[in-house]
Amino acid sequence: MVDFYALSHFVFASLVEDREELAIDCETTAGGRYVLVRVAVADSDRERVIGKGGKTLNLIKTILGLAAKNSGQTVELNLYTEEAGPSLPRKPRRSRHR
Repeated sequence: MVDFYALSHFVFASLVEDREELAIDCETTAGGRYVLVRVAVADSDRERVIGKGGKTLNLIKTILGLAAKNSGQTVELNLYTEEAGPSLPRKPRRSRHR
């Protein structure tokens, strides 16, 4: 089994500036096959963690997903900020130019 708390802490601690506001909670359900990782960061670190167009956050989800797949688990990552609650990157808009 993967220690998702340690893996998540390693990744997010290297990205955020305000480490005192970093909070990580991992919950395992369904006989250990499903893991929910909740990460809270300061509002000032939100853009740094999400990245341009959500690329950084998607890469983190990929890392966690590969670790889960190798151990026969499924993982879900939820990112929270102080004011906004769950944060999701916006999908890039398609250009309307022809």
